[in-house]
Amino acid sequence: MTASLEHILSIAVACHQAGQLDQAEAGYRQLLRHEPTHAEAAWRLGVVLRQRGQHVAAARELARAARLHPKHVAILYEIASLLRTLKQHDRALDYYKRVIALDPTHLQALIHGGDCWFALSRAERACAWYERALTIDPQSISARNNLGSALQARGRLDEAIVAYRQVLASTPEAFETRVNLAAALHELGDTSAAFAEAQAAIERQPANATAHTNLGVMHEDQGQFDQALAAYDRALALKPDYADAHLHRALLLVQRERFAEGWDEYEWRFATRAKQRPRAFSCAAWDGSSLTGRNILIHAEQGIGDEIMFATCVPDVIAQAHKVSLTCDRRLEKLVRRSFPSANVVGVERGKENWAMLAADVNFHSPAGSLPRFLRRHEGSFPRLASLLAADPIRRQYWQARLQSLGAGLKVGISWRGGADSRVLDGSGQGAGYRAQARRRSCDLVEWNELLAVPGVQFVNLQHKATEEDRQRILSENLVRFHSFDDVDLRSDFDELAALIASLDLVISVGNATVHLAGGVGTPTWALLPRYWGWRWLSDRSDCLWYPRVRLWRQHESGNWQELLARVTGALSALATQQGLARPRYLVTPTDRAAPCSPQSL
Repeated sequence: MTASLEHILSIAVACHQAGQLDQAEAGYRQLLRHEPTHAEAAWRLGVVLRQRGQHVAAARELARAARLHPKHVAILYEIASLLRTLKQHDRALDYYKRVIALDPTHLQALIHGGDCWFALSRAERACAWYERALTIDPQSISARNNLGSALQARGRLDEAIVAYRQVLASTPEAFETRVNLAAALHELGDTSAAFAEAQAAIERQPANATAHTNLGVMHEDQGQFDQALAAYDRALALKPDYADAHLHRALLLVQRERFAEGWDEYEWRFATRAKQRPRAFSCAAWDGSSLTGRNILIHAEQGIGDEIMFATCVPDVIAQAHKVSLTCDRRLEKLVRRSFPSANVVGVERGKENWAMLAADVNFHSPAGSLPRFLRRHEGSFPRLASLLAADPIRRQYWQARLQSLGAGLKVGISWRGGADSRVLDGSGQGAGYRAQARRRSCDLVEWNELLAVPGVQFVNLQHKATEEDRQRILSENLVRFHSFDDVDLRSDFDELAALIASLDLVISVGNATVHLAGGVGTPTWALLPRYWGWRWLSDRSDCLWYPRVRLWRQHESGNWQELLARVTGALSALATQQGLARPRYLVTPTDRAAPCSPQSL
């Protein structure tokens, strides 16, 4: 009987290796009927089922195999691979670690384990695993390419570029590596080299839609909008359902104020890997039809800044509908509920919403980002509301008094760092952890030295990630005081932050959520933007269609924050003088720095 079972196994394995999955599955199952504890048959059956995409059945067979043979490296590796396919990266890592413990030289476990760390946004751990893989096989293309991606995600661009070039030196046809190299060069600011690599990638694979899309992004970031649009159109000609190209094209059209076309195409965002898939509701998605006598659920889908920006459409919906239900980030709940008292406002934690409850008694639903498609199709449809959000009046009085206690002068809030966007894709069409946008929209606090020295102004920190290093550099390099209220949670307590911002005379900030919040409560705001920056702020305007009290200041030269801040400094000086508040600036002495004070000041 044993000889017969081994014969069945050998035939099934041969069929499996020949790609005859039906015959292989039948053989493994026949063997398991006779020998349910045959670990190898259960393992190989699990592999067949995984190859067929039958993941639940595959997991069941692989789990049986692991119980029978808990230290079988191949079984553990297969389970890890299945979990990675299912994007259960943390669980997959547990199995990759078990594989490495049993076989420290298992190259693929190290590489794919690094991929799991990278997917979990732990790029430093990913680097360590890739580097260990390269000690086993220095010629591994995937390990070195993926090491470059992890280094790039950590901002170690020079090292990433070296890794990519090492791959291309031995494998010039490595398309994904060349695409990643172009992205890293672009992020580093080496525009000519980035374009050269992007073009080289297209020459090698002219029918690759990702390569054309990335070229479009690079053109767009240089303000070459016609070339960017042509690149996106070329990508879509090659791959009409390529969602990433559609999304980039949509945002470029909005940026160029071709609102009707842009918002229509913006619906492709749900088909991209970077965006959450649309939720399934029993009611219909709103198509712009009459809301008279109807109830609608508007659900948030993006970050804090975009939630506020799209909320500028909510008054239009409230004016039409019988009842409006509105979800928002839990951190915004009190502020949004006060601002829209007639709406049913529910603060939610992303991924934990009770949609059955929220969608009860609703005729339509709409993602917040889909509202402009029907309500903002031309410039004239943007309402000129002085303010959208209602700060807590009692807390606002408190902050007005507290700010007044700082002394005479304009009270100006500042923020200098923006968040990250993934724009350039890797060779497989997925986000490459690309951080050029965060760098372009942020500037070093030390570059604000002259602005912070303007007489007649009390500056207030609104930067929620202001580091001790930021504070010490200001103290040591310029000795200029700005105030930081440590009893305000600038990251999470947006209701309190809104009251503080509403009490300021002016906000000066790079283009981040602070601008949206300040614009929403109606505080005069100066938004400092890169030369060519994104769809939210359009292209050539100094006014802001979303928030009438926001003024847009753009770089005259890409990357030149000093010139922009010099213009802003001049305008702020004139404003302070106009208010009759100018006076000699008091510089902080070492004794003053050590003295306790409230609010804590710099």
